[in-house]
Amino acid sequence: MVSQAQSLADIQCDSISDLEVPGAEGPIGARLYVPEGAGDETLPGLIFIHGGGFMIGA
Repeated sequence: MVSQAQSLADIQCDSISDLEVPGAEGPIGARLYVPEGAGDETLPGLIFIHGGGFMIGA
């Protein structure tokens, strides 16, 4: 499948896991994607923090 907005191909995953990360106000929901064929290899990571309501000035 290809993202029409950015013309990027989807990355196939071996697993997708929901988890919680400790935060100052309690647990924060997170999702871990393991790309297909990664096995036990140590890979670089990306942390994406969504701004949410920043666009409405809240």
